[in-house]
Amino acid sequence: MPAATPSPSALNPPLLGALGVLVILSFLPSRWLGWTSFLGAITTRAVAPVSQPAHTLARWVSGAGGERDDALMAQLERERDHFRFLYHQEQARSEDIRRTLEQIQQGKMVNDLPVVPLLRPVIGGASDGRGGQLLIRAGRSQGVEVNVVAATAGVQVAGKVVHVDARTCWVRLLTHPDAGAITGVVMTADEKPGVVCQLFPTKAGGVLRGEVAYTPGRPPPMPGQTVRLDDPQWPKSSRMLVLGTITDIKTIASGRQVVEVKPTAELDRLSEVVLRLNPALDDGAAASPPGAPGARGTTGKAR
Repeated sequence: MPAATPSPSALNPPLLGALGVLVILSFLPSRWLGWTSFLGAITTRAVAPVSQPAHTLARWVSGAGGERDDALMAQLERERDHFRFLYHQEQARSEDIRRTLEQIQQGKMVNDLPVVPLLRPVIGGASDGRGGQLLIRAGRSQGVEVNVVAATAGVQVAGKVVHVDARTCWVRLLTHPDAGAITGVVMTADEKPGVVCQLFPTKAGGVLRGEVAYTPGRPPPMPGQTVRLDDPQWPKSSRMLVLGTITDIKTIASGRQVVEVKPTAELDRLSEVVLRLNPALDDGAAASPPGAPGARGTTGKAR
């Protein structure tokens, strides 16, 4: 049987009334409908709590949030690279400290006398009008005295302290013309003492030069061999520290050999030195005669 058509009386009266109102409003001018914005505000407040998550989800689905994700990823990569840099920097610093400690320990082992190594920075030098000298941040308050030997972080002699203040001191470099003569011994290929030489600083070039003493039964010097300190006018604890390596050998008219010795480091460019503080029993330089290396500057600043 055909479905029965609902009669108009069966329709919902409120629905019919709403339809009628909408039909009437559709024919009214827009200036008469301003009051309807109040109804729109109520609707907006009702749906606002869920509109933002829905909008974000829609942007993510459509790929519109890619720019924000790229910026966040770039920031994370920058932070990763920065912390990686800090990690490697700390590794390098730790390696430098380990190497310095090993070199200082090596410097303590070149002789049997005790020594207190004090690693201190260089805060001034030739640019201050004191050519051939270094200003060190260490003085009497740290136990530094005149004639204390300064070395590199290893076993290379840098020079001697010639003047001390409360918190600073001046070190005259080994290669300064006023440093005077110094006696060294050439080490053979098997690291045994060979011939003795008395070396003098040259006026230029930052090298030492001097004649080799003839010693029967000992091999002649060869280029590249190490020359070590063996001078009674220097503190005993500095014996066998390195003066440098032989870079040139010449034979003079008398038949004697003259060697040129270059330090293993550029002394005037050192950024730090090890001051080898000597205990009271190490008084090898206490009676240095006038004119000996380090004898000048005991009462005033070196010049």
